[in-house]
Amino acid sequence: FYVDDKKPNPALDSWFGDSWKRGGGTAWGYFTWDPDINVFYYSTGNCGPWNPDYRREWGKFDLDPNGGLEHWRSNYCASQMARDATTGELIWAYNMTPQDHWDLDEPLITPLLDVGGKKVAIKAARNGLFYVWDRQTGEVLNDPFMHTFQDVFKKDAQGKWVNKTTGRPNYDIRTAYWTDKADQDKYLPNRQNNPPIPNTVAGYTGTELCYYPGFASRNWDNDAYSPRTGMLYFSTSLDGLCQRMIKGDYVPGQGYTLRVTVAVPGGLPNKLIDGTNTPNESQLVAIDVAGNKTAWTVNHRRSNMVPVMATAGDLLFTCGNDNGTFRAIDAKTGNDVWTFRWGARCRQSPITYRYNNKQYVAVIASSAAANTAVAANAAPDDANRYRRSGSTLYVFALPG
Repeated sequence: FYVDDKKPNPALDSWFGDSWKRGGGTAWGYFTWDPDINVFYYSTGNCGPWNPDYRREWGKFDLDPNGGLEHWRSNYCASQMARDATTGELIWAYNMTPQDHWDLDEPLITPLLDVGGKKVAIKAARNGLFYVWDRQTGEVLNDPFMHTFQDVFKKDAQGKWVNKTTGRPNYDIRTAYWTDKADQDKYLPNRQNNPPIPNTVAGYTGTELCYYPGFASRNWDNDAYSPRTGMLYFSTSLDGLCQRMIKGDYVPGQGYTLRVTVAVPGGLPNKLIDGTNTPNESQLVAIDVAGNKTAWTVNHRRSNMVPVMATAGDLLFTCGNDNGTFRAIDAKTGNDVWTFRWGARCRQSPITYRYNNKQYVAVIASSAAANTAVAANAAPDDANRYRRSGSTLYVFALPG
């Protein structure tokens, strides 16, 4: 739909030299299918390597006046894809994070909805932005907005995160990466990190950088959409990450990220949507799709990156890894309706089914076998009390 995707070969032409041969961009998430037009939708993983200098003309990161990337977009990593289900032919593609430097790959579900009389595909993406596309053309229909704090993109003069004419997201060049300090200095001669990264960190080069969302705002955990509330529900992470790009050669069978994590003294704070610091590590988020806005959020003190299930009774069922519970939540307000403490973690998606005219909800509670034993003098709310090892299937009957 956009000019960057209308080149003779928009994929090949977006890679420097033969870097596409080691480029990545595989699918590792979910597929959805529209039977009316026989098109299936999915998203793609991050590029190889993470270091962008190995996929672009070395050291160059050229942006248009709004902050959109002009060259070496690494199509189609971290992208939304639509293909003919019979032939596999590409119908359209949209690169959400061109030339991804930050591991903002996209394994997530692509819900297919009817919104405002239009057939759309939606995504609360790992890069922190929420998108609505025309299901047939790939045109971005909404003004993508920030659902989780990120500082990779910035708003343009019109207050938009994405340019609706070009389809390009507006990068904040202050969070871009270079391998060599000399290349970085051409664009950002006086870049300052917040928090500062001391020159005493191992291997310091001056190209170290911290950014949000660290390791992406979401993971593979499935979201849920309720046609009754018109809301999309999902878990997010509020943390940041510091890293440095490094040089290296491709060796078959070995890792090829060419980046290292940098430990900052004191660590990075977690951040809310307005950029303020918070002790909470994650959130449950509800987006009003038609209204193109966040409806409500629920904070979690500890990481709670878990799947969500929505029911016709206006309930959400999800795990509470922050407190070792299974929970039912009011889908309209985010308030807790019911909790069951099982003393374990959970990354599985609940399911619901009917048997003999009665509705049930089932889910597996499980935790890693390497959990630390509970000490004899542990407090009643000690974290280890909520991380029982092993796997257990729980089945709950709903009233009625």
